[in-house]
Amino acid sequence: MAFQLVDKVRRYIVEKSLIEAGDKVLAAVSAGLDSMVMLEMLHRLSGVLGFALAAAHFDHGLRGEQGAQEGELVRRKCESLAIPFESGSAGGSLLEAALKENLQEAARTARYAFLRDCARKAGCNRIATGHHRDDQAETVLMRLIKGSGLAGLAGIQPSSDSGKLIRPLLTTSRAELEEFARENEIAWAEDPTNATEKYLRNRLRHRLIPEIEKKYDPDFSENLVRLGEEAALFRRFLDDRTKELMEKGLAVVNKDAVEIDCPGTVDQPLLLRRNLISRAVFELTHGELILSGRPLNAVERLVTCGQSGRQVDLPRGLAAYREFDSVKITRKKIWSTKAEMNVVELKEAGINALRIGSLSWEIELGMEKRKQDASIELPEQGSGADFYEERFDRDRVRWPLSAGPWREGEQIRPFGLDGRKKLKKVFIEKRIPGSQRHEMPVIRDAGNEVLWICGVCRSNLAPLSRDTVNVLVIRARQRK
Repeated sequence: MAFQLVDKVRRYIVEKSLIEAGDKVLAAVSAGLDSMVMLEMLHRLSGVLGFALAAAHFDHGLRGEQGAQEGELVRRKCESLAIPFESGSAGGSLLEAALKENLQEAARTARYAFLRDCARKAGCNRIATGHHRDDQAETVLMRLIKGSGLAGLAGIQPSSDSGKLIRPLLTTSRAELEEFARENEIAWAEDPTNATEKYLRNRLRHRLIPEIEKKYDPDFSENLVRLGEEAALFRRFLDDRTKELMEKGLAVVNKDAVEIDCPGTVDQPLLLRRNLISRAVFELTHGELILSGRPLNAVERLVTCGQSGRQVDLPRGLAAYREFDSVKITRKKIWSTKAEMNVVELKEAGINALRIGSLSWEIELGMEKRKQDASIELPEQGSGADFYEERFDRDRVRWPLSAGPWREGEQIRPFGLDGRKKLKKVFIEKRIPGSQRHEMPVIRDAGNEVLWICGVCRSNLAPLSRDTVNVLVIRARQRK
């Protein structure tokens, strides 16, 4: 049995390319059954596969003396096998982190941070964990219960983090691990939290799965694992196609946002476009968010039939915005109800500083004499997205002028047209995205009439004419 199980693990490692000759592997050993058996197996396979082995144990500091005893158990095992060993403890820092997030999530974050630090110090390019076949079945069922999509049903993968994190026991059941440990007299420690039904995983492990296997299907766990494997195969197929679409620019991920090309994405099959959206968000959040269920449905609808300006709130403080033919996913922007108060009166001398949204602007007023041969109807001018310039008849302007953000319901008398238009309609006609409208300066006269939406539209107020003597030049520039 022992030789057969070790060889089974060896074949799985080779098949999935989890470890290659010359690698240095750090075994994450908790002192539980799975990790203690994994340590023994990796030790036996290190010579066969040609890799070096080290081990690390992390004490979460939540179980006092028992936690220390588990660390000692791992240390003695490593000494007996001549395996380099490192230990660490979270202490009170974990409890402080748990005040801000779920305790299990805080523990996991602290543990993996420690393991990555140990791997770096020891020169290890792989970290091995003891996840086994039963863990896989429980994970698939948990995600099924929570309404996960295909990405979640794929369960635990053989490797992640570009192959740095590996799980060599993923095809091995807990029963096999227990038999191997008894045959080879491997001591392990039972974590008492594994018995409590406080956590969903434990309730599935101790109650639901055994009951289903007893009353309905003895192969239920195996069926869950196969479901996860098939979902993983389908997911890889979707990911390959998704990668091709991202390379074509249908979803562009940068440091702060995702931009999805709506027309191009709508042409794709439903499953593929949903996977494209989910994959883009996964990359944006560095793997912290797998978008699925209702949030994914909402973004998909926004892409296929959403109106420009529509917003959908997403988990982890994200939001999706439809802006004409694209959907942007980024950190949620909350526009202050006091934004209209950020208005400055423009002085004729010097630079006027203005802050709108996340942008800082410099507004400068200049005066020049109109040349006799100059064109009367000067078009809007500018030299880029961060600099705009416009001219007016200075003597027909109602002073003083002011600058600030646009206001809902505000209107302008566009140059060359009769009547008024709401600024919102002007923005739509000029295809100015909603996320940019709140950051563009609006220049108003003493009667609060809109003189100029910088870089977008000037009004018919104070136009240049043959009678113009003094020309007012307004320049708006983004401050870097």
